[in-house]
Formats: sequence, structure tokens, C-alpha cells
Amino acid sequence: MKYRHMHLIIPALALMAAGCSDSATPETEDAASPAASLPDGSTTAEPQGGAVSDDPDPDATRAWEITARAFGPFDPATPYTSGALAAALPGYDLVESELESEGSPYPVTMAVPRGASEPVIVVAGIPGSDLIFAVAVRERDKIANPAGRIGQTYGEAQFEGMACWPGAEERSGNVVCLDPRNSAVGYWLRPEGYEGPDGELPPAEILANAVIYEIRWTPPAE
Repeated sequence: MKYRHMHLIIPALALMAAGCSDSATPETEDAASPAASLPDGSTTAEPQGGAVSDDPDPDATRAWEITARAFGPFDPATPYTSGALAAALPGYDLVESELESEGSPYPVTMAVPRGASEPVIVVAGIPGSDLIFAVAVRERDKIANPAGRIGQTYGEAQFEGMACWPGAEERSGNVVCLDPRNSAVGYWLRPEGYEGPDGELPPAEILANAVIYEIRWTPPAE
């Protein structure tokens, strides 16, 4: 089976700095490093085998808490291994796959709710290591204490005053905002029908109605 919704973890300049400092200032993207530049996940990827967690399905409904160092069951010490991911994601079928960044492959693990056909959580690993680069969530109500919830608009989430940046390339027209409480957490918003140019935030009236569709965590440096 091929999964076509792999765009859960497309890169953003603003998120490059989130996992390595408390600063919310975007850094220059290193196109030569897959660890620093996740590609357009919209590319169809063929699963390469996977693991199925053995815990009962109700565990998959447990909401994740965001803390200073953790994102639900994940923290900077969580390794990118099949065993660790199965333990962190009970109640999901885990499918291992691979994407490319500037021609260099890197691994991803997609978490699919049992009985469903599309992933709602994607974990990206750093090639050649057992380190996690990012965890992206598109499952409603999965995060217990976010600054904004998936499905809310920018205005409803009261993001006014948050540090936000425009998306680029495949996410051109989208917006990413960093959580003021924890810069390792970012919120992707989609202004419906907006096709503005790269490098520019949409007008305030359009931004107010942009909908949160993804919450993404980049492990902070140890």
C-alpha cells in the first residue's frame, strides 16, 4: 500500500532553530543536510515494512501533554528505533518508509490508527543515527495543552502576538507559528484559498481565519 499524505513533515525555516536554542529567530536552511532540511512529504513513498504495537486500541486515544522537555511520550532521549516508537505509539499500526531531501534519503515512521488508512502522526529520523528529528501530529485532540488546537483558526487560538513566519516552496501560502511557552513546538496553519508569495505573511484579515492543521515538535538539544 502506498501512503500519499506524507506532507506531514515538510520543512520550515522557522522550525530549524526550534530544536537547538530558545531563540525563535529563523536560521538559514542547510540544503545539504537531511537532518536540517526535511523535504516535501507530498511525494508518494512505498512503505518498507513496519511494526504493529501490541497495546490495546484505547491507549491510542490518550492525549499528550507538552512539557518543557517532552512532547507526549517523546523527549530528547527517545531513540528512533522500532521498539521505542512502538512503545511510544500504542494502538497505532506503524509503517516504516523513506523520503528524500536533496537526493539524500531519510527514514520516517507513519502511525496509522487501527482501522484507518491514513497516518495521523509521522516521526522523522536522522539518517545514520538513532535520533529523532521531528514528530508531526495531525490528529485532533491528541495534544492536551497546546497553544492552539488542530481545527481552530488563528483568531480562535488567540495567536495574536506569537512569532510566525510564512511557509515556502511546497508550503508556500501556509504559516508556521512557534509556541511562546516552548519554541520546540510549532503550529502550521492553512489560510484557505490564499496563494500569497513566498516570504510574505498573509494580510491580517486572512491570517485570522487560517486553520491549524498540524502541531510539530523538534527535540531540543540536550
